[in-house]
Amino acid sequence: KSEAWGSHFSVRIVLLDSLANCLNAEGRYADAETVLRKVLDIQRKALGKDHPRTAAVLRDVASLLLRQGKTADAEQTYLEIVRILDAAGKDQRGELAAAHALIGGFYKDQGRAQDAENAFTRALSLREETYGKEHPAVALSLLDLARFRRSVNRVPEAGADLAKALEMSEKLGSASDPLLMGYVFLEQAGISREQGNAEGAKGLYAESVAILEAQARRGDPHLLLRSLEEYAALLKSINQTAALAELEKKIAPLKQALKP
Repeated sequence: KSEAWGSHFSVRIVLLDSLANCLNAEGRYADAETVLRKVLDIQRKALGKDHPRTAAVLRDVASLLLRQGKTADAEQTYLEIVRILDAAGKDQRGELAAAHALIGGFYKDQGRAQDAENAFTRALSLREETYGKEHPAVALSLLDLARFRRSVNRVPEAGADLAKALEMSEKLGSASDPLLMGYVFLEQAGISREQGNAEGAKGLYAESVAILEAQARRGDPHLLLRSLEEYAALLKSINQTAALAELEKKIAPLKQALKP
């Protein structure tokens, strides 16, 4: 099998993957799915049907299925990823945790609250078992749980999860991910604003924007835009027009750049 996974297979997979990315970018999701399934066939023939490497391709297939509105097929694909990685043993525990977090996000978007919480909790447990109680991946799971709990109006629990994630990130120092801290501040700002604490929310939004701007080259521009827009909405609500005008100068070009 190691010989089969040679240059011929590698080059073909790279080319097919590039083609799938192009089709995806053009909105041709069904065609992109067909190409990725060819990649999957090559991998399975070379490495075996349930090799952990196939999980990455299946993740992309699931994403394409969702874009086509095939939620039931997407769910089965996510469950297949979990099954493959679970069977792969301890070496894949980190990837298995990520798969549970991914399916948790799927269930959250589908309004399946209990399934979502179970998946996010399982991801947290696996990361704690794999990396220890204090690790950037554990902080990420706490953020996932906080976002879920906030979405179902369990705000005190969400706030506690965010506080734990922030405390952990601060303890980890240079080992922590600044982007995660930016996201934590953004969620905390939203909670403060909803609770009527405009001044507290203002400081948290400022922290979030500063971090996300500093990390713009490797971060998610949509997350930065969300942070800027929520901050702007707060400033507008408290009539801070000068600061609002400065934010709007940043928002307009970013929105233009993100237009499809």
